[in-house]
Amino acid sequence: MDLFSFILGFGSLCVAALSLFITYKSRSNKLREMLFQKQYDVISEIIILLHNYYTQIQNFIVSKGFRLNKQTRPELRLSTKESRIELQQILHRTNVFLLNDILRSISNFLWHVDAISPIEDFESQYPSEIVNSKDPGLLISKEFKKVNDSIRRYIGVEQLSKENLNIIEYKK
Repeated sequence: MDLFSFILGFGSLCVAALSLFITYKSRSNKLREMLFQKQYDVISEIIILLHNYYTQIQNFIVSKGFRLNKQTRPELRLSTKESRIELQQILHRTNVFLLNDILRSISNFLWHVDAISPIEDFESQYPSEIVNSKDPGLLISKEFKKVNDSIRRYIGVEQLSKENLNIIEYKK
């Protein structure tokens, strides 16, 4: 085999490898884009359901004078039951697409809702300062904010806002 044939063969092999690599990258980028779109769609749906659930909880707490007791805790669970079920169904169907940080913050939010409205005889499973909170609405608000913060971090709201402000300032 002469040197020219070797160089030609090696060059053909390099071109084929490069073409295969570019094809692979192109496919993985499409999959990455599809995954991000699916995550975005799921997060959008969860935000709506979570906001509805949160609003129902806050409205109930306000209607009870910002305090919950043995009588009103089960009422809270009953009055928000349908929203909770709807939220949990979407979470079960879509949790494979969500980041752990988002799932963890939603789980913490739901845990706090359970803690301020425990089923009778299960109050001891939760810290008494949460069960008997003087302002359960504030506790839930803090956890809801953590969910929003984790979603905003994932979507990149602050970064996009900064970039938009930089563009606007640059145009001035």
